[in-house]
Amino acid sequence: TWNPELKFKDGTMQVMEGTVLRSALGHLCMLCNQTSGASIGCDFMGCKNRFHPYCGAKHGVISD
Repeated sequence: TWNPELKFKDGTMQVMEGTVLRSALGHLCMLCNQTSGASIGCDFMGCKNRFHPYCGAKHGVISD
């Protein structure tokens, strides 16, 4: 699953480019159970889960 709002610079997830929208802040990450930082929504049809981009990459739910 890929979110077009995110780009990983130089193939790493350490440096992200893009704009963090206020609406992305304060949601529960389904992977680390934290509400700090910005999260993205799953783009699988009907899925309402959210996760941090780093957590998604670490757990294999984000692919490029």
